[in-house]
Amino acid sequence: MNFSYPGRYKPESLTADPASHHRHTAGGARNATQNVPGGSDTITPAKNQTLPPKATTDAAKAAATAKAEAAAKAEATAKAAAVQKQNEINLIATQLRQYFPGSNDLKEIVDTRAAELHDMGETPDSIAANMTKARQMDHISELAGGAVKAFPFAISGFASGAMKLGLGVEGASVGMEALAGAIDGGTAMVLKSVGDKVFADTVKGTKWLEADASKLEPAMQEVLKHRDGLGERLRLAPLGGQGFNGRNVVTSTVAALTKNNPNAVSNTNNGLSLAAGAAGGVLTNMASATHGPEFLLGRTDWKEQYTALKDTSIGRQMASGGWDRTKTLAASLVKPQNYVKGVANIVSPNMLAEIGTLAGGVAGANVVGNVVRNAVGSAPLSSASTATIDAITNRLSAAQLSSPGAIAKDRFLNVAMSSVAYAAQGVAGALVGPSSSAKDDWVDAKTDQLANTPAGKAVSKAKTSSVEWMASLIRGKVENQTNDIEMQRPRNANPTTTGT
Repeated sequence: MNFSYPGRYKPESLTADPASHHRHTAGGARNATQNVPGGSDTITPAKNQTLPPKATTDAAKAAATAKAEAAAKAEATAKAAAVQKQNEINLIATQLRQYFPGSNDLKEIVDTRAAELHDMGETPDSIAANMTKARQMDHISELAGGAVKAFPFAISGFASGAMKLGLGVEGASVGMEALAGAIDGGTAMVLKSVGDKVFADTVKGTKWLEADASKLEPAMQEVLKHRDGLGERLRLAPLGGQGFNGRNVVTSTVAALTKNNPNAVSNTNNGLSLAAGAAGGVLTNMASATHGPEFLLGRTDWKEQYTALKDTSIGRQMASGGWDRTKTLAASLVKPQNYVKGVANIVSPNMLAEIGTLAGGVAGANVVGNVVRNAVGSAPLSSASTATIDAITNRLSAAQLSSPGAIAKDRFLNVAMSSVAYAAQGVAGALVGPSSSAKDDWVDAKTDQLANTPAGKAVSKAKTSSVEWMASLIRGKVENQTNDIEMQRPRNANPTTTGT
């Protein structure tokens, strides 16, 4: 009879004392029955007995299997998470490729930015919302900056009027109207030449998405060089004058409705000049190939810029940015070197080209208007007395027209001719190209030398005090208006609510 114990514990006594085993076998059928496989009883190990090697191996295998299963499950979970993360990064990269035309050449920038934006918790939707907000804020900045830069045009009418009065330029002859047009156009551009330097600091670095070559990655610097060339300047050249075309349309309408009331015409024209400059600036900015999300994300400090953008609301920028720009504007107005730079700018090649082109263009517009206006004779067009008409060589000036229909025809012909002059002015400047900064650098160097003298330090201290005083006059009003805007804005009106 086989008394082996497959898969069971052997009694310690059987293993330790074979003789005892024999005695139990010979006289104890009951014990033998108990240990026969399939018997009614199973012998349990004594208290101090140990597991045999086979049982230990089975337990280790079970533990190893459980551990392997857990590791496999964790690995599967990690792989699934990695796949999901990569899919989310790919979606962000797809969004960024909309901002980086020809992004195969910029693949490294797109891929690294996508991964880092994902780590920052961004999604395609949040990125798009932030870029939309940036565009909106840049449009607001350009409106303000364009209005500032248009200030010389707003006051040029007074300057040119005084000049024409002093020179005795009056009357309706072709020559006189041509000269008057040349003075109007030339004066406006001379004042703009000075204003460009005086207001340069005020409008500098105000836009989130504007390209700054000094802050771009090398690959993006190449993109900027490719985009910012003669073709781009020529494409944008006609846009700057569109705001003034709109101003002229409104002024012409007012002239027709008021029958050439001089005060109404003058006030409308001068009052809308700031808005015209602002509108032209926004149109140019919207069409510019050097303005866009790629020039923020393509910066070496893009992460700091993006975070600052995300944490800035439109109202907050209007408050803090408006205050900062007000101080900058006040400082610029009392900085003598800015005016020196402005005067020097008048004779720079590109400004000479623009001054001459606009002066000639406005003169030409006046000549065409004069010829057309007087081609059918004066009597049907004017209520002026024959003596007055004879006194001006039997020709009518635009101001002498009194029929609304005749005024409208004359004015809108001038609008069309002036639009050609504005476009030609921009093209002339684009063809010549931007001027060198050498003169500005020289002026700055000399100014710094003077500023270090005792007199220069005293002047600087006085200027600082006056700037703070002027700026503080505006600060309270700006802050109050901004608070009103923020209070009235719906909570979900901002494209992104992160950090705002």
